Amino acid sequence: SDLQETKNVNTFGDNILPNTSARAVNLQVVAGPTVNWLLPEVNECAAAQQNLVVVAGSTARIRSVAFLDGARRIATDTSGPAGLYNTTWRTRGVRRGPHQLRVVVTDARGRTATAARRVRLCR
Repeated sequence: SDLQETKNVNTFGDNILPNTSARAVNLQVVAGPTVNWLLPEVNECAAAQQNLVVVAGSTARIRSVAFLDGARRIATDTSGPAGLYNTTWRTRGVRRGPHQLRVVVTDARGRTATAARRVRLCR
């Protein structure tokens, strides 16, 4: 095995970790639900059966994650193992062109978070 860590120990100078860097960042912390899209990619051409995947969390239990195409409900997921929620969007019969997908997360305290993702139906 190639023990890459040992190369840092034999490095000259005060910095024993020359291949790393540190950077200060600001985090926005919220006391409620959060949600981020994983699939599909922005402006991706949706497949006939497109996987919709988000990661969601909250300071309270997640009650539901609703997937929508505009105002039309596609599906609702309530299981979410490890904070991953998904469904399959069957696009047969859906008009071609751009679509604004939305996901609405509701936690046990009734608080919501929303995220949008623009996709295209190209066929």
